[in-house]
Amino acid sequence: MTQEYTTRDNAIVEDLGFQISSPAFLSYEEIPDKYTFLGENKSPPLQIKHVPDWAHELILLVQDLDSPRQFINWLVIGIDPFISYFEEDTNPGVALLNSVGKKEYYGPTPMKREHRYLFSVFAIDKHFRIWNESISIHDLCQFIKKNFRYERADLIGVIHPGNIFSIE
Repeated sequence: MTQEYTTRDNAIVEDLGFQISSPAFLSYEEIPDKYTFLGENKSPPLQIKHVPDWAHELILLVQDLDSPRQFINWLVIGIDPFISYFEEDTNPGVALLNSVGKKEYYGPTPMKREHRYLFSVFAIDKHFRIWNESISIHDLCQFIKKNFRYERADLIGVIHPGNIFSIE
């Protein structure tokens, strides 16, 4: 069943089902500095809506879509599908290795050009057992597609250039 809701700019849009959002930024908006590596490096608050009834577990993947190599900022498995809100700076499940070799959130890093960061949440129908903690994005997505009933919801945040500490 679809529903309607109102966005911050009072536009009425149709609710299309399984969703991820953040009260800190709207999709395709700037990610606030406090959630970047050069800011406070805190994970943003996230809201999950309309998780499928059959979901046994959620997986959260945050990646830099514009990195020259596949870059995982955060990968969390074992998330309870009944938890609908992740507070700022919390780990909602079991963190796996990110691309800098740590089991934690690694905030977006301002670059000399715009970068998009994809926050994806996967609802899966059974427990996810990891065999390799340094799994690639491609291998993770292929494994999910081949071994699970799944549904995916996405949120994209943007980091624009201009920060005096921008790198790249």
